[in-house]
Amino acid sequence: MKVLLLHPEDMLPPPAPDQRWDLVVDFGRSPAAVYSAWSRQTGCRVLNLSALVEEVSDLYREKELLQLGLGAMVDEHGLDWWDVVSMMIEQPLRTCILLPRLASFLAAGIDLYASRSDPWFEALRALLGVRLSFLPQARGRAARRLAHYRAALRALDAATIAQVLQDKFDREHRLRRRLIRRKPSSGRPVVLLPSAYINVSRTEAAYARLLPEQEFLLAVARRSARLSPLPANVRMISLDPYFGPIHEKELQQMLEAWVGLSRRLMDSAPEFAAAEAGGVLAQIPGYLRWCMAVRDAWLRLFQAETITACLSADEGNPYSRIPLNLARHEGIPALACHHGIFEMRLAIKPLQADFFLAKGEIERDYAVRIGRVAPEKIVLGGPESCEVPAVHSEAAASARRWLVFFTEPYAADGWRMEELYRDLLPHLTALTAAAGWQLVFKLHPFENVPGQWRLLRRCLPPSQLKGIQVMGGPIRDEIWQKARCAITVESTVALECASRGIPVFLLGWLRGSPGGYISQFERFGIARVLHLPAEIASIPRLLEAASTAPPQLWTRLDPREFEALLSGKIASTGRANLS
Repeated sequence: MKVLLLHPEDMLPPPAPDQRWDLVVDFGRSPAAVYSAWSRQTGCRVLNLSALVEEVSDLYREKELLQLGLGAMVDEHGLDWWDVVSMMIEQPLRTCILLPRLASFLAAGIDLYASRSDPWFEALRALLGVRLSFLPQARGRAARRLAHYRAALRALDAATIAQVLQDKFDREHRLRRRLIRRKPSSGRPVVLLPSAYINVSRTEAAYARLLPEQEFLLAVARRSARLSPLPANVRMISLDPYFGPIHEKELQQMLEAWVGLSRRLMDSAPEFAAAEAGGVLAQIPGYLRWCMAVRDAWLRLFQAETITACLSADEGNPYSRIPLNLARHEGIPALACHHGIFEMRLAIKPLQADFFLAKGEIERDYAVRIGRVAPEKIVLGGPESCEVPAVHSEAAASARRWLVFFTEPYAADGWRMEELYRDLLPHLTALTAAAGWQLVFKLHPFENVPGQWRLLRRCLPPSQLKGIQVMGGPIRDEIWQKARCAITVESTVALECASRGIPVFLLGWLRGSPGGYISQFERFGIARVLHLPAEIASIPRLLEAASTAPPQLWTRLDPREFEALLSGKIASTGRANLS
């Protein structure tokens, strides 16, 4: 049996007279129509690796794997370093869960080939115990890598590129800490808001507006987290000047502990053996050094400021998870929320905060049912910014002629972007032409307008480009006023649309995460799920039966309850002492 492993950046090679495949396994993602064509071309089955994903169940398997390492690397501040650094390998660990599944599917004694060298292919080879051969390439490794980085950079704007370079080449903030001075402390008690991303900053600032008399300190770990304008009760500082040399002796002790732990992990589960073969575990020492530098920076900030509580809107990032750990270790009230609507990491990692703030019933239900968070640990209530006006009135029907497609970072999920859009665009343009609507792409923050236009020009003739709009940046009010309906995949913008009475359709075949987001939207009647590209044509008919009455999605947090949470007056039972 001859099996070809196809790299995400490769297309199916042309047929050769002396080479015939029995199975092709694609480690990237392409539309079903592409796989049908490839199957006809090769005369064999084409399997996509993501087809082996077991939604939600894979989250619980990942949790089981991560729990194997807890307690082996704990420092004097109560930080479990495996809990912290393993966040950086969560996504590749999900691939490691799929590899043993794939290995059990393949027959023994296969002839294994690959379109190019890749750590995942080597990991599969190690699991199978077979020889791996490579197809000849028209371009060398250096040329392929250069093309990859060129394509990636063209898809980003200048600010994002600058942030990526800082994260890659100044991981311990050695340069950044020399370019900014510490701001003097106010000396007054503050609630710490740690952030590394702008959406996290916005969410935390929105909660801060609930208590205008309370002073909050927004400490941003990265330039891209800076927020303007700020609420009057929020002061913003950079974490950069708090970085300094790490404790090399402590690092060495933890690295020695990691050597023993890594051996135990590899002996305990085939997924970790795959992670070792694929080079995933080799990244842990570097992540450990970086996270120690981050911890020490937060420790210095805790010493410089009078911090009475901590609210983090991103438990899934070391920059904003570590201060929660430190706060709890010091007996300081620690609260968590999520900058989006669903946090699938709740199903993977233990909650570090005293309480989790759920902005509405749909988020509370997800946290309990999927995240398996104890109900008594959840407080129902969001910030004032969650209260959005309904603008989808019958009086404005004539102005609503936009079909708004909210894009997501599909390339990060392994999709071949050009193939995806070539499959999708004919259905979208046919619909808008027949309905007399305008097709509008609202881009994800990781994408830029010039890059999207380049992609569209490769996929559509000039005559079909004239009526299309592409929008970057924050969502404009114009979108809410002119949208007849919206299309996305898993984005939480679906709730923003539904809150305004704008019908939403989700492209179920493009789902990227195992978190069950789409089914949760459907469970609460937020959106209609489409399962095939051909179903896009049915949108006008589905709209006739769609309700434009905005659902009650959000629950505003009582400021008195929020104040009690931050002051520690609410015990673990969830009962408040507000007297």
